[in-house]
Amino acid sequence: MRAMWLMLQQEEPEDFVVATGESYSVRQFVEKVFGYLDLDWERHVKIDPRYFRPTEVHELRGDASKARRKLGWTPTVGIDELVRRMVEHDLRLASQERTLADAGYLLPQRGVAAP
Repeated sequence: MRAMWLMLQQEEPEDFVVATGESYSVRQFVEKVFGYLDLDWERHVKIDPRYFRPTEVHELRGDASKARRKLGWTPTVGIDELVRRMVEHDLRLASQERTLADAGYLLPQRGVAAP
């Protein structure tokens, strides 16, 4: 939130990248998420090569040097904390959705556009 506040205080609008500068594969991220849940990801995830990019970029890494230089911003959340926050948020959301569904409310499916 501090990064956003600092960005909004600038006299002129600018684009800033907020990133750790670290790089992880999708597989590593999935392993961390399922590890947090104490599940074997290979029992729950299918890899479909049809969805691989034809010209795969081998490494993507955010460069937050401008935010560091102009705002004095540095990242404070690492990958493990990010995974924890994301999983805990989704677990709370799933619990809320279950409560509503059990009470008889029809819920739209997440990630699916309405007709």
